[in-house]
Amino acid sequence: QPLYSQANQANPVDRMLSIEEAAEYARVSPRTIRTWIHESDGDRPMLPGVTKYGRKCRIPQSSLDPYRKAKKATRRPTAKPKKSAPRKRVKREP
Repeated sequence: QPLYSQANQANPVDRMLSIEEAAEYARVSPRTIRTWIHESDGDRPMLPGVTKYGRKCRIPQSSLDPYRKAKKATRRPTAKPKKSAPRKRVKREP
């Protein structure tokens, strides 16, 4: 029987991600995920449902959705490089 935390019992089929997979899913660095695991917003953890197995952590994919949506909304389109005008050749006198 898999171990689920209280926050994850409502959705037991939720995919559990490693720190590296969670970082890729949320489009942030693994260091940011580690920070979110240890920080809390008042009395609530930033990432509910995190399960630790010794030194390894598993993060429910659903707990990353709010951060992923926020990141997607603030993402800017990539700027196209500007085409520069051709340079004029200047003749130099010897």
